[in-house]
Amino acid sequence: DPLRDFAPITYLADVPLYCAVPAELPAQDLAGLLAMARRQPGSVSYASSGIGSGGHLAGALLAQRSGAPLTHVAYRGAAPATTDLVAGRVQMLFVGLPVVAQHVAAGRLRLLAVATPRRTGTQPEVPTVAEAAALPGFAIASWYGLLAPAGTSPGIVQRLHAEATRALALPEVREALFVRAGLEPNGAGPEAFAAGIAAEIPEYRRILRLAGAQPVVHVCWWEAD
Repeated sequence: DPLRDFAPITYLADVPLYCAVPAELPAQDLAGLLAMARRQPGSVSYASSGIGSGGHLAGALLAQRSGAPLTHVAYRGAAPATTDLVAGRVQMLFVGLPVVAQHVAAGRLRLLAVATPRRTGTQPEVPTVAEAAALPGFAIASWYGLLAPAGTSPGIVQRLHAEATRALALPEVREALFVRAGLEPNGAGPEAFAAGIAAEIPEYRRILRLAGAQPVVHVCWWEAD
């Protein structure tokens, strides 16, 4: 249970999900792509790295909010999904920037929008989905954070947060995470991080139901000789 079993330390960074499309796609923007999907049901498929992934949920939420019939195609990872996107076998993929950056730079893919509340510092020219598709409040993203086991001493949690904040400010860390990896810095502390997790849970339950994703429990064990 993410609320019961962990002591949040630091909300490190967001992982913006960009809407990437093949360069030769006729639609020049996200509004045009959604219009094409409405005119020709079944013509627009969106790939994801798997059922229940961030890309799957972003596409499902976009379909629901826009009313455009988008077909989900689940892959086993972002790499094969990107390969088929470049080949034009699917028309859209919500994905982190590092996965598609080389294809964007080479002109094989285009970025139509980003599913964050605000434009990112890495790609400020790319509009948000809310802007590009006229969907106020649209936002969905993955994130990285530090958590400790529940019951960890508040003093230890605060010390770890202070050290994480110091590390996030180092030039080499900022270069690695926020320039090369395309993450968006956050740095919120234990209380704000805990409140954010609590607020996300009901919203993601709703989106998961919308996407038709079912939870699967994998039980693994190891026996000593």
